[in-house]
Amino acid sequence: MGTKNRGFGRLALEGLLIVGSILIAFLLDAWWDDREAQGRLDQELRSVAREVAENRDLVEYEVESLERIRGGSEAILALLEDIRPSQAGSIPDTLIFCVTYWSPTLDLSFGALDALIASGRLAQIRDPDLRLTLAGLRDRVGDAVGDEILAQNILMDQVYPAVSQYADLSAVYRIDKQFGVTDLARETAHPIPTFGLFFELPKTPDVTNAILNRTSWLGTALGEMRLVLSHLDGLHSMIESGVR
Repeated sequence: MGTKNRGFGRLALEGLLIVGSILIAFLLDAWWDDREAQGRLDQELRSVAREVAENRDLVEYEVESLERIRGGSEAILALLEDIRPSQAGSIPDTLIFCVTYWSPTLDLSFGALDALIASGRLAQIRDPDLRLTLAGLRDRVGDAVGDEILAQNILMDQVYPAVSQYADLSAVYRIDKQFGVTDLARETAHPIPTFGLFFELPKTPDVTNAILNRTSWLGTALGEMRLVLSHLDGLHSMIESGVR
């Protein structure tokens, strides 16, 4: 009986060792798969971080541009405020350019973010705040761009028709062509070209109301764009903290 018990005990031990080896192999495979998945996720998050940094530069440029345009619009309104109704104010060509031609719209790249979402790895991010921030980024940018487009529509539908009644804008068009070269280079500190011309712009309701309307929406777009800038700064920090 003792010999039989020892035989059964040896078989049981061998069975346990086999089962244990199989379990360890499964655990090692699962650990390796998880490590590989995390590595792929980290790689994609690094790509998103680079994209966020590049987009941040574009948004910063957009904020500076909107500030300059709104400043030009407010300068015209201040000049018109100092004269009586129906009289004309002498407006420099650079300010006329700000209200009639300069109208940027933000265009960001979301290729890395879209690839992350399409891969299904967004759900693998453990930090819920980071997941939500990434998932909502496009909508947040879209709100700011929507306000920008509305300001642009006001320019085309109201401001340009009102101002062009009283001014030959061919010189302003030449400013736009020259400034567009530096504008593409993102040189926000570059001065607006000038031909030294002044336009006699009358203080009429159609002119002042159109410029006021656009200036108001420029301010709204500027506020939204600043929020996007802050959002991207926070997002980049979150990604850097979350990548192993």
